[in-house]
Amino acid sequence: MLKYKTGDLIAAAKNGEVNVIAHQCNCMVNMGAGIAPQIKKHFPEAWYADSMTEKGDHGKLGTFTVATSGNVRVY
Repeated sequence: MLKYKTGDLIAAAKNGEVNVIAHQCNCMVNMGAGIAPQIKKHFPEAWYADSMTEKGDHGKLGTFTVATSGNVRVY
């Protein structure tokens, strides 16, 4: 079941209100703007999964990485 949540996504994930974060990012392995720095800080496994890909590889377009941090899965 798809659940839409407004408000603080990080807090909702930390307190168990949501267990999946779908975050769109670029192919440059850069989590420096918008909500990305907060995801990187609170769910470092997501940053690690992304950093295992090649920076600037346009072949990554249309693909995704996935990481699990506790009970939260970040795509």
